Amino acid sequence: MFQRVKIAKITIFFILFFMIFLSCDFLEKYTNKERYIDFDKDAYNTNLKKWQDHDIKDYKFDYHIIGSDDFSSHYRIYVRNGLVDSAEWIDFNGNVIGSGYVADISNFETINKIFEKIIDRYNKNNGKKVSNNDCYYTAFIIDYDSTYGFPTKIVFDEYVPENVADAGASYHYIKNFEPL
Repeated sequence: MFQRVKIAKITIFFILFFMIFLSCDFLEKYTNKERYIDFDKDAYNTNLKKWQDHDIKDYKFDYHIIGSDDFSSHYRIYVRNGLVDSAEWIDFNGNVIGSGYVADISNFETINKIFEKIIDRYNKNNGKKVSNNDCYYTAFIIDYDSTYGFPTKIVFDEYVPENVADAGASYHYIKNFEPL
């Protein structure tokens, strides 16, 4: 009789131990926490002002976006009077592909819009409550042009849970900028 009670106590102990252990892991995974983005807002503001002070309305640049799952897009964007005027398909080296002509330019961005996208994404996501089971931004890493202040490299780094097929970062490059 004493032996059965001892076995029952040990069994109950192990069951409780594993329930507590598993519940801690469950809570850690699904509890929402405020997530803050590592982002140098001072450098952003300094370079945004530098870009705005130059007040360049006509220019062209190559815009490369490389994301997860081997996604990439490469364009040469022409801006006139502060608005996207036209765009060409290019490869990563800046060579025009085919005729290069892009008919629908509504989704292309000026450098002003790229600056807006960075700060909007930061303001929308910084301090947001999410769990470890969700994707969330961890850092915005940005290099800037020393003369004009526009971003030359933007990395939106993300935490991605193991069960999600995603690389966790997207890379945006501005190259071959030229005022027109």
